[in-house]
Amino acid sequence: MYHTSEYRELLDGLRNVDSIYQAGRNKVNPQHDLLMADIFRATVAAKPRILDQIARSELSAENKDMLVLYLNYVTVASDERSRKRDTLNQAADDFLAKHPGSIYENQVKKNLRFRYVPANWGLGIEFFSGYGIFTGTLADNYDHVVPIGVDFDIEYKNAVFYLRDCLGWGHVLKDQPYSSAGLWPKGAQFAFFLPELSVGYTILDNKLIKAVPFAGISSMSIGATQADSQNQPSLDNAGQDLTLTYLVGFNADLKVGFSGKATNTPTSDRNYWFIRIRYAYDMPQFQSKYPGIAGGLHCITVGIGGVGRKTKRKY
Repeated sequence: MYHTSEYRELLDGLRNVDSIYQAGRNKVNPQHDLLMADIFRATVAAKPRILDQIARSELSAENKDMLVLYLNYVTVASDERSRKRDTLNQAADDFLAKHPGSIYENQVKKNLRFRYVPANWGLGIEFFSGYGIFTGTLADNYDHVVPIGVDFDIEYKNAVFYLRDCLGWGHVLKDQPYSSAGLWPKGAQFAFFLPELSVGYTILDNKLIKAVPFAGISSMSIGATQADSQNQPSLDNAGQDLTLTYLVGFNADLKVGFSGKATNTPTSDRNYWFIRIRYAYDMPQFQSKYPGIAGGLHCITVGIGGVGRKTKRKY
């Protein structure tokens, strides 16, 4: 049991706690502390004297160089460091090259050197058109093809995955029977379809050009156009259905709007537009289902598109 005096002390203590709490809620924040700004200005003003003292000290060459490196870094205003990043990075690189295995290596890489490189993953898109020439008996049955399409690139490090969808049109070169009573006449227009999945590896990548040989699989079909099939439904059986197709080729991207300089800010993207010149040789396996139909397709396309990659910091 509490006595009256103890209750009074307890109530007084609670009132003090409440008053402190209310004072905290109604606090007025102090003005901005200018101490750091004053220290910065004083350090910049004293920099020549500090450098002289470092030079005349009995410290090892490694310690002297580290002090000079750090002094040069802290005497650059924080809002100026981005503009002078190349100079600061070069000074850090020079220190690391001069003192390999230095005890300060981790400190320099993490706190004094800021260099960014493209991230592992990138995305791209391309719209293209071109010209294709059949070989073998396909060339006896079909004229050249004019393809159009879209391509999506998925990049990982130096590998590039191409997801490509291609349509095209041309003309039949000779009458082709497609059933016991059907005949696909010479001069009729054919429709060409070629979805593709391929993978390439970057062998050259600079500020002007990116070169990527590739190989993959696709599926090719050649048949009557939709308009002709609507007028004559039996033409759905003309031509060759989708068939497994192998392909090899080469991409050359001519870069537009890409400086090729190292990126020293974390928010920068490594984006550029390109003009893509692409050669591919497609090898459809029509002969397994259509005896006497064999050959391939030489195809050259020109496309426009773009690629984007974020950046990541590299110590």
